[in-house]
Parts: sequence; structure tokens; C-alpha cells
Amino acid sequence: MSRVAPVLVLGTGASIQGVVASLQNTNLDFFIVGNNRSDYMVEKVGQGLWINIDYSKDKSSLYDLIRKYGVQSVIPGCNDAAYRMCLDLATDFSLLGIDDRVSGETITFKDQFSESAPAGGLTIPETACGTAEAMLGGSKLNDLVGGPVIIKPVDSHSGLGTRVYSTQDALKQDLEGVSQPQKRFVVQRFIEGHHFSVSVFLHNKMVSHYCSASEFVSDAYGGRWIERSIAPSLLDVGTIEEAVSSLQNFAQYLGLCDGLLHGQFVHQERLGKSYCFEVMRRLPGDLFGYHFGDGAPYHDLYLKPYLSGRADPNGAESSGRQTLPARSLRQIHTHDKSVSQANYRSSSIRSCKGLRIFPLTEGEKQGIGFNNKTFISFKEC
Repeated sequence: MSRVAPVLVLGTGASIQGVVASLQNTNLDFFIVGNNRSDYMVEKVGQGLWINIDYSKDKSSLYDLIRKYGVQSVIPGCNDAAYRMCLDLATDFSLLGIDDRVSGETITFKDQFSESAPAGGLTIPETACGTAEAMLGGSKLNDLVGGPVIIKPVDSHSGLGTRVYSTQDALKQDLEGVSQPQKRFVVQRFIEGHHFSVSVFLHNKMVSHYCSASEFVSDAYGGRWIERSIAPSLLDVGTIEEAVSSLQNFAQYLGLCDGLLHGQFVHQERLGKSYCFEVMRRLPGDLFGYHFGDGAPYHDLYLKPYLSGRADPNGAESSGRQTLPARSLRQIHTHDKSVSQANYRSSSIRSCKGLRIFPLTEGEKQGIGFNNKTFISFKEC
């Protein structure tokens, strides 16, 4: 190992594959950190570059690791636990590319986000926040009368714990049965529409690069998660540009540092209106970055603020706002035949001509994530 302090990547799942590829293009040593020996990237990089620490809980061991190597760069992988740990670590160490705690918690906790988003220029669905006990005893839920609602734990990720209710009576019945009365939830009006995501990369609080994808949601495996994604988005450019501008306004409102800000939206075509329901600064867990390939500008740009002044990954320079080109159309398939195909728009299939399939993993239909029930491939047009 060189005398330069190594980089730590909090995560060992397949979603960090692009980050690792970009790091391998630098002269920096790195370790991936996580406590699951069977994760995809542990096997791929080898156990010599893997550190067996539960980064979601074991702050003490991470402190020891940072002190031992003089670490300056800790990169969150693809879940909120990694990002929250980075916020914790940055309170005691001078880490590059990490926001202050107030801004970071505003992004990563759904109740704080929903309270700050409108002031920051983001349009969100009608929302009620609070403990199960407070919402049952107050008037917040009554403001959402008419139509379905969706409930989310404030600290959940990957769609876990979310559920759509067609009636408030069913929601109230479940809230009454919550085992932790003080646990906080976000309840929002459920918006039917075209789901899409936008990644913007900030430089001096302005967007330097952005990219988009249309997404298709599944409620299999006990949560709402992205099952299929197509880049660039099938929506018109004006709709995407509006989302980009709203994310820039929100970043300026919070005073965010350079780096990724990823937003998830739903577009209601009837009203011509887009609603943002989540933002994040860590790598999107829905494998969004795979549209752009391993070691490509998307991951270079993600790494850049964490490595500032140490090493510049290739291809991350910018001049004005640029759109990142997608390498191909990407589709997440499922082994579970019971998953409904009804939400897949035929336009996503018609947009491809002369398809060629490129499996992401080496073994045919090799599973990754969600208990190995999904696998990834690209469809190149």
C-alpha cells in the first residue's frame, strides 16, 4: 500500500461497482467496508480490499480505521445508512465532500425533507408527518381526505416499509396497531403518474451535469422499488429541465457542497405537473448509474468532491450544464413470475430497435440484491 491515505467506500453490494471501477482509474488505494462476506463486490475486488465492519452501526471501529490510516475520504455507497454514517464521522474528522449535519439530515430523513422541500423550491405531494399517536389524535390525516395515500417510515430506504392505502380507515387501523407509538411516519397523497429520476451534479451550487431515467415501480418483496428503468427519460426535455432547476434551487436553499443530488419524481400528465418525493446525496440504490457504465463520467463525477485535491477521475471536467449520455437502455428483470407486468409501458419496448442483451453479471441470470431475486442486463439500441 502507498503512503497516501486510502479511500473508504461504505458498501459492498453490486451498486458500488461503478465507483470501484472509477477508483481503479486513480492512483489511490481503497477499501470497501461492510459486514456481508457474500456480497457481490467482496468477491469481485477480493478479500484483501474488504474490511469487515458493519458501517451502519459500528462507528467505533470506523473511528479506529480512520485514525489508523489518516483517512480523508469516506464515500457513501448506495443506502441511507452509509450516508448517515458519513454525517456522523464528519462531525469528528475533516472528511471531504460531506455536508453539514443539518443539511444532511434534511435530505436523509423523510419528515425533515417534506418540511423543507416547499421552501426550497420543490413541489411535493400533500403531506402529513408525525408519530402514529400524533397523527391519530390530530387533524393532519383529515387534510388528506379523498383518494389513496402512501405511508413511509421517516428513516426507511429502498422503498422498505412503504405501503399504499386506498382508504384512510385502513391506514388508521394499521397506525393503531403500530408497536412503537413514537415512531415517526410520513403520509402523502398517492400520485399516479410517470415515475422518473434525475441526477444533477453540483459545482459551486450550480448544476454542471445532469441525466434522467424513466422508472417503473414494483411492490414485490415487501416494499416499493424500481424494477425497470430506461435512460434517458421518455418524458419531454422541458419536464426534465424543470426538475433539474428545482433540484438546483433546493441545493442553493440548503447550501449544499459540490457533488451528486439525486431526485425521484412522479409526473402527472393530466395536470402537467411533477412532484418530488425523495432526494439523496449518496449513490442511488436503484442502480441508476448503470446506465452510464463502470468507470464512466457518472461515477467519476460522484467521486470528485470526495477526492478533491487528491486525484481527479477521468472525464469529470465540465464547462456549463451538460447532459450525460446513457450508454444503453437498462432493464432490471425478475426471476419471480408472479411480478405483474401491467405497469410496464409499451412505449419503453417500442423505443428499442435491434436489441442486443448484455448481462451485467458473468453467470447467466445471476441474481443480485433483494435476496438474489433480480438480475440486470442492458438493452442497447
